[in-house]
Amino acid sequence: MESEERMKSWEELKLCEQVPWETWKVILRSVNHDTQKAQEKWEKINKKIARKKQKELDKILFKV
Repeated sequence: MESEERMKSWEELKLCEQVPWETWKVILRSVNHDTQKAQEKWEKINKKIARKKQKELDKILFKV
C-alpha cells in the first residue's frame, strides 16, 4: 500500500479529526493494510481510552 493510498483511506473513513496520522499508519500496518479491520481496531482503542477517562473522572468525583 502506497503512502497516498494510506492517506486516502484515512481521509475516506472520516477519522482525520479523531486519529492522528502517525497512529493510523501504525494501526494499518498491524492489520496488513486492511482498512476495515483498522477502523475496528481504532474503535476498540477509542473505547478503552474513553473508559480510562471515565474512571479518572469518577475517582475525582468520589474524592470531592
